[in-house]
Formats: sequence, C-alpha cells, structure tokens
Amino acid sequence: NNFKKNIFLDASINLQFNSINGIVGESGTGKTTFINLLSGLFKSQEGSFMMDSINLKSLTQLTPYIGYVSQNINLSDNSILNNISFETDKNKIDYDKINHLLDILNLNKIIEDLPDGIDTNLGEQGLKFSGGQRQRIAIARSLYLEKKILIFDEATSSLDLENEKKFFEIIKKIKNEKIIVFISHKKSLFDLCENVYEISNCKFNKLK
Repeated sequence: NNFKKNIFLDASINLQFNSINGIVGESGTGKTTFINLLSGLFKSQEGSFMMDSINLKSLTQLTPYIGYVSQNINLSDNSILNNISFETDKNKIDYDKINHLLDILNLNKIIEDLPDGIDTNLGEQGLKFSGGQRQRIAIARSLYLEKKILIFDEATSSLDLENEKKFFEIIKKIKNEKIIVFISHKKSLFDLCENVYEISNCKFNKLK
C-alpha cells in the first residue's frame, strides 16, 4: 500500500499471427507480468488491447485460445493420452495427430517401452518421468489442442540440444495462423524468432 511501481508505462507491443516472438529481460522487469496480462490472468490499470482494430476491454476472452507451457509443468495424475488430449471419450481422440506429435517430439520410443504404453499413468505432477519428458508431454498437449496463441516460458529448459532442435522445427511448421511467444534466456532460441523484444525501463524495446 505504501509502494507502487509501474511495470509498464507508455509501452506497446505488436504481436501478429504467423509470427514467432521472443521476449527477454532481466529478472523483475516484467516478463511474468506480461504473460499474465496476455493470458488474461491480470488486468491492466490503464491502456488497451487491440485485435484487428477491435478494442478489447481485457484479454480474458482470449484465454480459451491460449496454450501455455512453462518450465514448471502442470500434469494431472492420469494417463499420458488424457494429459495430451484432455479428452475422456477415446472415440473423439485423433490418434494420428497424437502419434505424429509423439514422433516429432521423440517420445514414441519411450512410450512404446512402457508396459501400458500411452495409457501409462503419469503419477502426481508426472513425477514418474524426467523433466525433459514432462516438458515434451506438455508441449504435445498445446500442439494437439491447436491453441491460436502459444506461450512458451522457458519451456525448452529441460530439453537437450537434439530435442530442442527438433522442437524448433515443429514450431516453424505450425506457426501459420498462430501467435507464438517465447520467454527465454537461451540465446539459441532467439535465432528461431522473427521478432525479439527486450523489456527494460517499463517498455518493450525491439532488438530484432
């Protein structure tokens, strides 16, 4: 109550469909706040959000179209299949799409070696699996659900160089009709991005 700080002030950023965007910045500059605003979790005190010249009062109405993958993966105590598809009716699941994603993300061999295959239970928060495997399952979920806005917050932090490279190739292929945003400190990732913004002094400064 006795201390207020502007996270963003006279700041603007333009995110377009069919683009891959990187966000960088020192700790505490506002990267997490930006994600929360974009996801509709936070409401701004001032300013506006425009989509195709339409002024949105808040971004909460975009929440159903946003896929978010962070380094802290949130997985349910359920099967790999249900964690990816979010579908209880197996007749509605697109198995061809899931198998394609598992192949691209280099998960198919791991799953094939499990006694129950894709029906294997992940356990609480997926702790039966490594950090890299959990991240790849979360990435598969966002890609399977075909969200229009994909946010990756340090989402490749547990991937080795080979799997990170494969993941980059996926992103390049699926960027059409999507807004893709990466929050990361890994410089290699920003070679993938068409636009890179640094958050500093309460503003978005375009680096690329």
